[in-house]
Amino acid sequence: MQRMTRACPACGSSRFESLIDLGRVPRSGLFRADPALPLPAAPLAFELCRTCGLVRMQGDPALRDYAETDRATARQIPAYESELVEKLSSFGVGPDDLVLEIGSNDGSFLEVLRRAGFRRLLGVEPSRSMATAGRERGFEVINDYFGPALVEPLLAGRGPARAAVCRHTLEHVPDPLAFVDALRRCLHPRGSIALVEVPDGSVIPERLHIDELWDEHLYCFSPTNLAGLIERAGLLPHSVETRPHLDTRNLLSWCGPTETRKAARRDGSAGPWRTLGAAWAKVRENLIDAVRSGPRPLYLLGASHRQSNFANYAGLGPLVEHFIDDDAAKVGLFPPVAGSAASVLSTAQFEAKARAGTVLLTAFGYPEWTDRICGHAARQGLRTIDPRALAKL
Repeated sequence: MQRMTRACPACGSSRFESLIDLGRVPRSGLFRADPALPLPAAPLAFELCRTCGLVRMQGDPALRDYAETDRATARQIPAYESELVEKLSSFGVGPDDLVLEIGSNDGSFLEVLRRAGFRRLLGVEPSRSMATAGRERGFEVINDYFGPALVEPLLAGRGPARAAVCRHTLEHVPDPLAFVDALRRCLHPRGSIALVEVPDGSVIPERLHIDELWDEHLYCFSPTNLAGLIERAGLLPHSVETRPHLDTRNLLSWCGPTETRKAARRDGSAGPWRTLGAAWAKVRENLIDAVRSGPRPLYLLGASHRQSNFANYAGLGPLVEHFIDDDAAKVGLFPPVAGSAASVLSTAQFEAKARAGTVLLTAFGYPEWTDRICGHAARQGLRTIDPRALAKL
């Protein structure tokens, strides 16, 4: 397994300070059939680069084994997908040029590219089930982790790519500098383009989205340090843009090969990160008080990693009785929340049985679904609590 390098990959500095310690946190994604089954947990803390403002997981975590992960991301295709396709074309990428997608998941974005007329598509995906799903759609998918060791086989088998797309993968990688350097080596040295898309970590302190600090995200990027990382890897960022996505933002960097590597960038936006711990402690206290004063049972809306994170970081495990989620693979199971025996109900099950209690509005980014739950809660006299509103007090 790769191990995280200790120098900052975005600027090369070794000047880090502790940022926030979330204690021992259950490993996300482990839904159990029985709440009595063991729940693996590990310390989770983050630190801040004093030079460029990059936030990374503290310690020396290994790359998580994604080979057995069975998590399709089709619902995460952004509303601006057509803009991405048009941008590729504007950089001169044609229908018969090789387009490489790193972290292709189940082939959903490859499908977007195919519908737009791109014919030479190649995916790289470590998950066996997701790689199989992509192949079943008719795509060529290499079932492996992308990195330096894969560059030569890719070049020997298919030649350099005219375009590479890497969406929501870089933040999971222990050594992002080596990773982006490997991406650069896969590109044609002239006239090629790459899209690197990651969550905008700046949203976390700006909006107090504590739930976006995830045990799978080893790094939280800002526009400045993402550009710095890309430049250190020998690519030229043509632009680093932000785009809204659900209730948060994504960073999009369009970049291409360059002959020179630039010096490290500095970022003066680290200040909001330094107040994160104190701000979250206040919200956590207010939230626990609000929940304890409300009627039971307590329902949380959603059962993805963001809701599990929120419940764990807030210490809601002993208080929550149910999560509500319409993913059939989760209904009836028990999310990875410490001290909790809360099972997952479907929306229909919630509407059929909920006649009292409190609903915590944690379906972050899904207002229509939240409105449906709130409608039932209002008709039955259930209390609702919006944790985002507590963050503004």
